[in-house]
Amino acid sequence: VEMCKTFLVEEVPEDLRDPPAEMKISKKSVGLYIHAAKLFLTGTADKPPVKRLQISALGNSIDNAVSVATRLELEGLGKIDSVRTGYLEMESRPGASSRCAHIQLEFLRAQCS
Repeated sequence: VEMCKTFLVEEVPEDLRDPPAEMKISKKSVGLYIHAAKLFLTGTADKPPVKRLQISALGNSIDNAVSVATRLELEGLGKIDSVRTGYLEMESRPGASSRCAHIQLEFLRAQCS
């Protein structure tokens, strides 16, 4: 197993080995998240741009996460590299749980941005 792990790490390009920056989306304004994501991808005076951005959301916020990622892609800031969906067990009250839809989008910054 260790040999496979080493092999897989060697296959990943050097600039993608660091963990991605994370954005957790809620039902706030999509424009707010688009602006924040652009700052992650273009950088600021204080922080360099990130190479990868992980955008995730639960339940009714999933549409906002998809909107942010597709808008960034349409504006040429990068591309959606992967999409994962599933259900998470959430405790709804003590002793009881329910399932909640979850999405995770991996976004790669364009090399020219």
